[in-house]
Amino acid sequence: MPILTVERKCPICGTDIETGHFKHVHPEYAKARGMLWKLLGIYFVILLAIPYTVAPLLTGVDSVLASVVLVYAFTGLVLMVGSRLWVERRYRRLWKQDHPISTSGLRVEITIEKNGKTGTPASLTGVVTAKLKGIDGKTYLAVRLDNPVRLDSQNGQEKTTASELAVTIRVWGLAPIDELIQSKRLASPVQILKPLIRLNPDNSVLDLSNAVYFSSGMIKRL
Repeated sequence: MPILTVERKCPICGTDIETGHFKHVHPEYAKARGMLWKLLGIYFVILLAIPYTVAPLLTGVDSVLASVVLVYAFTGLVLMVGSRLWVERRYRRLWKQDHPISTSGLRVEITIEKNGKTGTPASLTGVVTAKLKGIDGKTYLAVRLDNPVRLDSQNGQEKTTASELAVTIRVWGLAPIDELIQSKRLASPVQILKPLIRLNPDNSVLDLSNAVYFSSGMIKRL
């Protein structure tokens, strides 16, 4: 997030910003935020002062002075923006740890990138009914679809109807899908499985022998 923006949503908890929000809801972040604003003010004071303090020492070498100012300005802005992003990320992570969002009941949209042999994309909506731990160690979400969908097999020779799907993150190194789905701003790449038996919300383990890989796609919280 840029240094100078008009914020309408809190970068930590995502709620609407009201007067005194940071001070009362995120006091530690408010202190760090205040320090960043002070550093930003000092940065601009020094930036404006450079031509008057350095110019007498570099008479006749304006190109050198210009280079010094440009390098300082660019480096300072990068450090300030990077510091703010790091601080926001840190306190946002701490907030999520203290205020976890239950994935159960979240409405999501799943985009299937390839539906069988035809490769026809499909957009589906549904409700997350459970978070499951696969025997492969991955975290899966059980999604009950609003409307059953007719699916083609990968070879296009078989057709089946699915009323629920199991999805998991497909890009190595990303956070578990139950963390990524908490954001309404991003769509996350997923692997989509069709369960062969009805998924039981009371059973937190997904036996992959009871599900078959169907396709890849994207999932986004609505």
